[in-house]
Order: sequence, then structure tokens, then C-alpha cells
Amino acid sequence: MGVESIDTDYTANTSRDHFKSGTAFHNYDDDAFSYTDTVELSVTVANTGTREWRPRVKEWLVLICVSLLTMLVAFDATMVIPFLPGLSLTFGEPLSSTLWLNSCYLLASATGQIFFSILAEVIGHGPLLVAAAVLSTVGTGVCGGSLQLSELVAGRFIQGLGGGGVVSVSLLCLAENIPEKHLVRFSSYVSRVRLVGAILGLVMGSLLYEYIAWRGAFYSSFFFCALGMLVIPFAVELRGHRGISSRMLLKMDWLGAVLTVVGLSSFLIGISWGGTSYPWSDWRVLTPLILGTSSILVLALHETNWAARPFFHKNDFSTLPVLMMYTGSFLHGFT
Repeated sequence: MGVESIDTDYTANTSRDHFKSGTAFHNYDDDAFSYTDTVELSVTVANTGTREWRPRVKEWLVLICVSLLTMLVAFDATMVIPFLPGLSLTFGEPLSSTLWLNSCYLLASATGQIFFSILAEVIGHGPLLVAAAVLSTVGTGVCGGSLQLSELVAGRFIQGLGGGGVVSVSLLCLAENIPEKHLVRFSSYVSRVRLVGAILGLVMGSLLYEYIAWRGAFYSSFFFCALGMLVIPFAVELRGHRGISSRMLLKMDWLGAVLTVVGLSSFLIGISWGGTSYPWSDWRVLTPLILGTSSILVLALHETNWAARPFFHKNDFSTLPVLMMYTGSFLHGFT
């Protein structure tokens, strides 16, 4: 019995050990299967995370629309420069008066950028982009049909308002549709097209004034207006925000925008009249210069201390690349 007992115990122990060994082997297979799944899942997630973004048709349409409208603005800004002396003779006005055709355009463009960018946050990008393009087209028509220099200056001001709105809202549309990582590359495309538009404006303005008439230069910009208006419905969502919040409207930095316009306008008037229309010591030159400088100082205090949603945020000037970009743009204005 002792032997039988020993054999029975041995058999039981062997079976139990064999069962345990099988169980351990089964667990090892499960662990290996789970580990393989984990590795494959990690590789899949890594590949998905590193997948390169590629623009779709929507993004290319936005880029084409923004490029055409930006070319229009650059074309309008430079086309009048070659025949400013000729317009002085045509209208019988001094050259200092005809120079306002370009000065008022740049001033209106700065004004349009400020107010359109504020309204875009409340109303939406699509409706304001259409409004800016239409306003620029209307200003072009007024310029082409002008019979007096004052009418031409008014048309250029309307044209500049629309052009400034086109620039600001177009850049907002680009930033809305293009990822931040690729925004610099796409913005460089727009900058190149803008350079082409500026050069084309100088060349076409000279040729059209020389061989046709100065009105032909303004009428030629209708080509860019038509192309831009044609692409806008396919590139931008034309429906704006459903409801306009009065609370958001009140929070906008309207005072900062007004101070910016008043300060820049007054300063521009002062430096335009100084040394040409009046001596630098004349009160008609000193008054706008003082008013412009004071408005800019008040604007700086308002933006840093009192504005709820400042238009010029101090954090925008805290990084060196952004500060260099603003400085370069400021110095570029002197050219």
C-alpha cells in the first residue's frame, strides 16, 4: 500500500505539475499576444500622429482667393504712382495735392484693416470679405469716373477702405483654414503674389497712362475684382454668425481704433503739409502734428491700462521675432 500510495501521489503531483506547466505556457502566449498588439497599436498611433498634413481643394481655393484679392490691393496701391505728375497737369492742381491720392489710400487702408478685423470677430469672415471686395470695386468705379481731383481723392479713400478690409479679413481666413505649422509657408505665397501685384501696378499704370488714358489704369483693376469675387463663394463660408452679440460689440476696442485713426491721420496731414504747402513752423502744420502725437500717446496708455480687449496687446511685442517683424514693416513703410 505504501508503494501504491507513493505512485498515486506521484501521479497526482505529476499531473498537477503538468497542468501548471500548461497553464503557465498558455499565459505566456496570452502575454506575447498582448505585447504584439500593443506594439502594433503604438506603431499605428505613431504613424497617424506623424502623418503629414496636405491641403485639400478647400485650402487651395482659399489660397487662390486670398492671393487674387491681395494682388488687387497691391495693384491699386501702386498703379497711380507713375502718373501723379500727369494728373497734376490734367486737373491743374499742384503736385502736393495730387500726392494725396496715394496718401489717402494708405491711410484708408490702415483704417479699414483696423475696423474690418474688429467686425470680423463679431459678424464673421465671409460677409466682411465680400463687403470689403465690393467696397474696393465701388471705389475703383468712382476713381474711373472722376471729373475733379476731389472726386478722385474720395474714390481712392473708398478704394483704400475696401483694400484694407480685404487684407485683414483675407489673412484671418488664411489663418482659419491653414494649420499653424504650415501657415508661414502659405503666407509666403501670398507675400510673393502681393509683390507681383505691386510691380504689375507700376508697369501697367505707366503703360496705360502713356498709351490709353489714366482712367484705363483704374478700369484695369476690375479684372482682379471680378476674379476675386468669382472665387470668394467657393473659398469662404458666406454665412456669418447667426446672432450678433451686443455685449461683444461693446467689449471691442472701439476707442483704440478711433485713437489709432485720429493719430495716424493727423500725423500724416502734418508731415504732408510741412515744407510743401506751409512752413514747418506754421500753426497749420504744428497743430496736426501735436494732435497726432498726443493721440498716439493716449492710445499707448489706453491699450496697456484700460482696454478690456486691447487691439495692440502688450504680449504681441514680447517676443523678438514678432518685434522684428513689426519693426521691419514700419521701416518698409518709408520706402
